[in-house]
Amino acid sequence: MTNKKSLLVVLSIIGIFFLLNSIWVLLDNSLPMIGDDARWLEETNRVTNVLKSGDIGAVFQKWQDLFIKDTNSFPRTPLFAIVSVPVFLLTGPNENAAIIFNCLILAGSSYLLFLLVRELFKKYK
Repeated sequence: MTNKKSLLVVLSIIGIFFLLNSIWVLLDNSLPMIGDDARWLEETNRVTNVLKSGDIGAVFQKWQDLFIKDTNSFPRTPLFAIVSVPVFLLTGPNENAAIIFNCLILAGSSYLLFLLVRELFKKYK
């Protein structure tokens, strides 16, 4: 398979996967988020509210409180919570928007993984 053709196939698969996941998130309103995901989104909302206040010191302190000081009450998973902050700034607290944005991050990561694997194994062509 040529490079352009393999790239087109990979991008098509990633695009279809992202589209199907996004549709599923928008249509599945059977239960609210519970457990860890709900807690992460709650912390995202808290960080967003502190950020809206404009106090940079308070944002740093919130980050310290969430992910560094007391790790027994909140797991060390800042990426999910922090990546969704810009989405919350644009849409308000919206779990569907946060999950779809994280699906977009997954799609981008999948493409980067494809590029990495292609680079690592290019000598085996």
